[in-house]
Amino acid sequence: MLNLDFLNTPLTTRIILIVVGTFVITNILSFVMSRKLKKWADKSTNKYDDLVVSLFQKTFKVVVWIIALIVILQNMGVELSALIGGLGIAGIALAFGLQNMLSELFSFFLIYFDKPFEVGDYIVIGKDSGTVESVGIKS
Repeated sequence: MLNLDFLNTPLTTRIILIVVGTFVITNILSFVMSRKLKKWADKSTNKYDDLVVSLFQKTFKVVVWIIALIVILQNMGVELSALIGGLGIAGIALAFGLQNMLSELFSFFLIYFDKPFEVGDYIVIGKDSGTVESVGIKS
């Protein structure tokens, strides 16, 4: 049976437990992810693998801490439905503002994971042709 007696503890104790638990969870899962992703990155010769590994780890940590912050605010009695709705609207506005940059970022990941070509390949696109010198986020 699951013991939920900690829910009756004072607010500060619950907040401390949430923060410590989040810290422990992010560190353990980050360690596990880094070992698994580093093995994957070591098998590849692409120099962007370390960038992708770091990006995944940081994104994971940010998401876990945002969830922890929402749980803390909920424990403090803050009404979250309006906050989450506002964050959704702000996210849409931010996405429209960053549309070009996000398009380039998604294109980079598409090229990175699909690997239709690599550095040194000769490609032809329409009337343009040439040798791939580098693959970056914006080029």
